Amino acid sequence: MNITVDREQFLETLNRVSTVVEKNPPLPILSQVLLQTENGRIRLTGSNIQMEISELMPEIRVPDNYMFTFAGRTVLGFCRRLPPRCRLQIEIDEDTMTITKLQSSELEDGNSEIVSDPGHSQLKTSIQDQLQEDMPGLENQPRDFPILEPGEMSVRFDMPRSEFHSLIRRTQHAMGRDDSRYFLNATLFEISQNEVRTVTTDAHRMATSLTEVQTNLDSERHRSIVPRQTVLDMNKLLAEISSTITVEFNNRHIRMKTPDFSFTSKLLEGAYPDWRGAIPVNLPHVLRVNREKLVEVLKIVGGTLTDEKSPLSVRLELQGSMLKVHAESKLQGENIVDSALDIEQPTEHSFRIKANCSYLQDVLEAMKDCESVDFYNKDNQGACIIRFPENESSEFVVMLLRNR
Repeated sequence: MNITVDREQFLETLNRVSTVVEKNPPLPILSQVLLQTENGRIRLTGSNIQMEISELMPEIRVPDNYMFTFAGRTVLGFCRRLPPRCRLQIEIDEDTMTITKLQSSELEDGNSEIVSDPGHSQLKTSIQDQLQEDMPGLENQPRDFPILEPGEMSVRFDMPRSEFHSLIRRTQHAMGRDDSRYFLNATLFEISQNEVRTVTTDAHRMATSLTEVQTNLDSERHRSIVPRQTVLDMNKLLAEISSTITVEFNNRHIRMKTPDFSFTSKLLEGAYPDWRGAIPVNLPHVLRVNREKLVEVLKIVGGTLTDEKSPLSVRLELQGSMLKVHAESKLQGENIVDSALDIEQPTEHSFRIKANCSYLQDVLEAMKDCESVDFYNKDNQGACIIRFPENESSEFVVMLLRNR
């Protein structure tokens, strides 16, 4: 095989596919990227057994059928260091893949031709399991490469990329990290006939967001627990996709795809806790403040007294028409930061809560498209519910710390 391709075109696809390729995998095959031709086009696939990304490269035509694996991150690192807008020549010779940087040379008639770069930037790397058109078994993937085969997908819906991205982005911050209760290190997808909801909690806070969409379900409700790393990778990939996406589930897998791209991941097994029962009820609306101004205040307070060893707590207290924000740290002496901002609506309720500063910041960052934020609380203890009047489909619960 001998093809010429724009660096940006090849790098963009390889970069996405390499999202799931591990740096120090337990098995050598997991450091590889699968290259195969499909109807004259090149498809790249990366996998780590749990997740798989596959994408067709646009506008590249090859006459023969090929299938082999190559060192994904090695090739990715080489291409990243090449100058922008150059061309790459990719040659396959027996068990070697050679990538050479090319440059354009202007001709007398005003046209240009592609010639070898006199700087001779070139990478040679070994390939594995090469299959060509005249080799038997082309329909099978190279041995040991972990292709995910999810089977029939029972749940399906189409959604604009931006809406699905927002659904994930608004709740991912509340996932657990290394909790022994594995289902907390994940996102719950709850799907019905005409809506999709995401729910996350780490037992100290909870986030939920809902969007309306037509699915292929009738009356039943489908629930899937998507692992933390899958959610984080989906969020990253959705920032780069521009078209409408199709999302599919069965009992063991989730798949997000476009006509040329697919991301497949295994799900977690088990039951998710009753998240609805964890939301406090009958909490009165206490106050409304400007979201952006509260973000600025918390940045001043949190940024001044940041402590990497322990989370910073802040006290929010309503005093007349002002919301006072107070934080203190006893490291290296007593340090206190106070700030304040106006509330947007008068209230007769008292309000004096103590909460993790980063939890509040995460909620406000997740809803950056909203102007105002509402707080619901009773007796200044237990938990606080945070909502946004411009987006009633999202809700957040933060457990409060004891005031002392």
